[in-house]
Amino acid sequence: MVYIRSRKFCCCIPVRAGVFILSLVGVVLGSIISVVGWRKVSQLKNYPLPDADVAALYIHSSIFTLLALLSLFGFVGTLIKQRGFVSAYGAGLIIHLCISIASGIFALVSLFKQSPQEAINECLNGSSDAATRAACKSGIAVVKGLAVVIYVVMWLLQIYAYIIVSNYVDQLDEEESLRETRNMVQAISQPAPVTTYASFAVPSQGSATYGFTHATQSHGARGNDSNIV
Repeated sequence: MVYIRSRKFCCCIPVRAGVFILSLVGVVLGSIISVVGWRKVSQLKNYPLPDADVAALYIHSSIFTLLALLSLFGFVGTLIKQRGFVSAYGAGLIIHLCISIASGIFALVSLFKQSPQEAINECLNGSSDAATRAACKSGIAVVKGLAVVIYVVMWLLQIYAYIIVSNYVDQLDEEESLRETRNMVQAISQPAPVTTYASFAVPSQGSATYGFTHATQSHGARGNDSNIV
């Protein structure tokens, strides 16, 4: 009997378990973040924000809502081994990654585009202490560096997550192909059906056989002297 060996990631974890965990985390985190985002959207009338922040809020809320829905497809697809659901989840990860990269680049450009002096003044908040000014300068540099690291790590993790999902989709394809091959082999190996006439023995002298299998009953055997009453 031939079986499809389960693919692994991180050396020993099956890809199915990986997709299960990723999709479950996506459903939980995506739902929480999207609920918080849409709640803030509903409060914009009472707490207005700049246009850029409003656009970012709508984009992030929509992204994580989409992630939660597609992660649900991945979660269900992993449980029932449905390739279409898992494939849709993988496509959702790619879409989410592209939008995340675009929004992350926009956020980083806005962060680095801001005048250092303006950022320092916002940090000082009216204070003129030299120690506070020095702390603000170093703190802003740290914040910018951390922002870059966080975005890059997040993008790499999403790419790795897509690789895991893609490998599980390929494994499901192999399992489906193996099932089809087995069904074909079983259909070919089934014995030919036995007909009614073939189930009787070949007539032999002195043995009881089915009458119409006798040679004299064949078409034209009786000749022209046959009488039909």
